[in-house]
Amino acid sequence: MESVHRMTTQSGAFRGAGIGAGVISQQEHTLPSVFDIWAQQSLADSVKPAFKHVVKFMGLWYPKETKSVNKWFDELYLGFSLFLDTYYLKNYGGSFSENFYGMKRINPKTSQIPMGGDRLKSLFFISVWPYLRGKMDELQAKLSEVAEERRTSIAKFFLKYYPYFKTLLAAATIIFQIAYIFNYSTIPTPFLWLSNSKLIKLTPEDLLQFESIPLHLQNGGLLTKLWRFIISIPSVFGRLFTYGLFFVQFLEFFYSSDAAKELSSAHQRSQPPIHPVMKLSEPEVLTMEVDKCPLCFRRRVNDTVLSVSGYVFCYSCIDAYIRREGLCPITYLPATTNELIRLYKNNNTV
Repeated sequence: MESVHRMTTQSGAFRGAGIGAGVISQQEHTLPSVFDIWAQQSLADSVKPAFKHVVKFMGLWYPKETKSVNKWFDELYLGFSLFLDTYYLKNYGGSFSENFYGMKRINPKTSQIPMGGDRLKSLFFISVWPYLRGKMDELQAKLSEVAEERRTSIAKFFLKYYPYFKTLLAAATIIFQIAYIFNYSTIPTPFLWLSNSKLIKLTPEDLLQFESIPLHLQNGGLLTKLWRFIISIPSVFGRLFTYGLFFVQFLEFFYSSDAAKELSSAHQRSQPPIHPVMKLSEPEVLTMEVDKCPLCFRRRVNDTVLSVSGYVFCYSCIDAYIRREGLCPITYLPATTNELIRLYKNNNTV
């Protein structure tokens, strides 16, 4: 608290000097960076999954006791979120995640914290809207599994236009954030705009006006650092989980691609395969007829050309070789069975 009083004294002295020098005395609001916005949103989005994992974990030991909790988890979390964010909006001017990162909401015109209708709007978009969005996503997934002939007209309308609504909402969010990054707007999300609010950084004066300063906003102390660490766990694990899913999806995509097969076959070979001609003596190579297969050295059967190199082989010979080695036996160029082209002769021609 001493540091807060010291910062307040210095700020007051600066504003006093500004008045004496004819500078505008009203303190300008400091807007949070876009990284602060993303961080608080990440924390807000990761708290619910963290609680859900805890409930699932407890269900391993107490399945009967947690059955009802699992069934009504969304509604129970909605009640918890409404209680928590109502308390923080009323006492600190922002949601729990916003307050954790040292931010509060104000009316863009009056610079006052949300009151009355503005507070209800903020509470709706902070707590109620994520609940409704989750339910609509679940409904979309269920209706998609229903046969089209069994869907009602309302269900068809919902399935047709709900994806457009989500796309429009995502595009609006991107536009708001781009405008915020380039200082064309002071409001980073459409939900803040609909709530008639904008975010600013907390000042030492704000901390002094609080009846009790939240522990994560206090300075120093082992208990403070421990509390900040505990609160940040859902956000950290949420990001790690997201990165992990992306990495797993990348591995699945890579190992299902042709590049992975070629790389795998290359590692299985300690050295390049022997060129077919090297298996013959020089006289045999010079006297070799043009209709012989370079792999079996017999007259070709079902002539097949490998398009990556232009050489012609027996179909059975080159097909088996390509599947095994993944390259042309003559030029060593990478190849797949998709590059095999069958040739057909016209026996009626003279």
